[in-house]
Amino acid sequence: MNQQSRKVQKLSLYGSKEGNDVGVLVEAKVAIEKRNFVATGVITYVLGEIIEIELPQYDLFGLGEQVKLIIYSRSGMFVFESTIIAKHNGALMVLHPPENRRRFNDKREHPRVSVDCSGTLHTMRDPRNRQEWQMPSPVAFAVDNLSMGGLGLMLTVDLGITRTWTLDVRLDLGFSLACGLEIIRIDKSAGGFYYGASFRGLPQEQASTLRAFILKRQIESHYEQKSKLLLPESAVSEQTRTLEEQSHKGSGMHIHIASEER
Repeated sequence: MNQQSRKVQKLSLYGSKEGNDVGVLVEAKVAIEKRNFVATGVITYVLGEIIEIELPQYDLFGLGEQVKLIIYSRSGMFVFESTIIAKHNGALMVLHPPENRRRFNDKREHPRVSVDCSGTLHTMRDPRNRQEWQMPSPVAFAVDNLSMGGLGLMLTVDLGITRTWTLDVRLDLGFSLACGLEIIRIDKSAGGFYYGASFRGLPQEQASTLRAFILKRQIESHYEQKSKLLLPESAVSEQTRTLEEQSHKGSGMHIHIASEER
């Protein structure tokens, strides 16, 4: 293993999936086939729906292109069809389909991504006594993490919310998403009240939109971490500024996620 690969393995999520055995895929050799072309590479990251493959010929594959993967791991060979959803600096990211993910044990069903978003609370319900409160005006809150299963939100005011309460909220994720939440965890902090909540009955269209947002954020976050880790320490602050500029101007990272892809 070269020095760059050793550095990359220090990423907290690099080559892991929160304790499950999908890690057997990391460092596995893989053949990527498309029409009239086969390339070989090495798997360097697996988390949720995403597999990253490093290979010299990455630029010969197009975003959205259908490919066949043949993975040679220490636990055996895995063969499945997939789609290229991102490419960046010597690596491709492909979707890890559900039928193959089910072969592994999942400690966390839905990978979580860090976000810096906001939302507004419109209705609260206490299912134990069937009470409902409409907010006179929407109450703002911050969202700091998100998954397909739920989110973490912070309120600066105490509204008396307890576990099992349900909320009607509208999230601002760069697009508006109205959804229902159920409170499953509450923590008090110096900044206010932190709530862990699960989504309730997301319609398929909203779930597909949310999935695309989470996958895109997961990919961006991974490459931000990876870029910082591989740079000399003196260049990290400059790279951070560059990444911030690229988030507005576009970057060398190319991402394609269609909501219907599986």
